[in-house]
Amino acid sequence: MFGFFRRRRTLERMLSDLAACGIAPRAGVSPEAMLKNAGMDRREIEKGDFAALLIALGIEDYDEQTPETPRIWSDDVWHFDTECIEGDGDYLRIVRHLSRLARGALRFASVRDHVDIGAGVAWVETADGSGTERLALRVDDDWVDEAIFAFLQSRLVAAGARPRFAAHGLGQDMLLVCLEPRAIARLNRVTGLRFQEFPSRP
Repeated sequence: MFGFFRRRRTLERMLSDLAACGIAPRAGVSPEAMLKNAGMDRREIEKGDFAALLIALGIEDYDEQTPETPRIWSDDVWHFDTECIEGDGDYLRIVRHLSRLARGALRFASVRDHVDIGAGVAWVETADGSGTERLALRVDDDWVDEAIFAFLQSRLVAAGARPRFAAHGLGQDMLLVCLEPRAIARLNRVTGLRFQEFPSRP
């Protein structure tokens, strides 16, 4: 009988709830522009779940004039397509995006990668003050090898950082964040989603 008096969920309230978990649009990004870019409308978000809003926040927007520099709507979440490995630069892009999510907790002096689908060869190589490390990666058509996430998680742990990479699966794609464990738990409570930390490589 008290349902009538419940506060209607609004886009602004949802954004405020996410901000309390450490996820927000970049400064100057309006909700209207973000939704227009994602091809969504306010009512769709307010009647649905938080996944759609996080997708809108995490989408990369590419300009044909500068395809190497995507427009980022939020520095706190990335909507990632797991079927995205086609050639050189694709694992480099993953390392760069996750380093951005880590907000400075993950730094490399240089990163290189190589992907040859036909030859069945893929690797990523990182260098920092302690030396150079190369990670061999599995080739499975254009699917990402999730070992890259465990590798980067282990680097966060080794650096003594408190945040952890976590993902909520959406089928072929996923939502990626880098938050402290308590914030991940809070995000799951607030959104009803299931973000889970990636394992750290032994």
